[in-house]
Amino acid sequence: MARLRKRAADLRPLRVITAEDRERWNRAYRLKQFGLTLERFQGMLGAQGYACAMCHEPFEADQRIAIDHDHACCPDSKRSCGRCVRALLHPQCNLVVGYVEQYSEMVRAYLQSPQMRSMRSDVSVMTGRSR
Repeated sequence: MARLRKRAADLRPLRVITAEDRERWNRAYRLKQFGLTLERFQGMLGAQGYACAMCHEPFEADQRIAIDHDHACCPDSKRSCGRCVRALLHPQCNLVVGYVEQYSEMVRAYLQSPQMRSMRSDVSVMTGRSR
């Protein structure tokens, strides 16, 4: 019983974790996943004029910022080495870049296919407009 009281006395009160603490830890974790330091992230943000590198629209306060990187550089890892980081983007712009990288050849082949060309000529005959 004496040991139990001594252990209870040794316990410190639990620290209250605030939303700011959680956000700071999440930011540090995300940066570490991409091989970035806070200083490099802030430098990139400043160099981009605090705007998305793709659409050039400014980032809003408290908006999540996606870190674009070349997946071919570190394909077997859920992390990035940091050398393949390209830019900071809006999350939607980052999705677009990913789709273009992954599916561009397929879309190009579709648009250049004979079937697509015949469909375009059929539409122009029906609408009376030429392309």
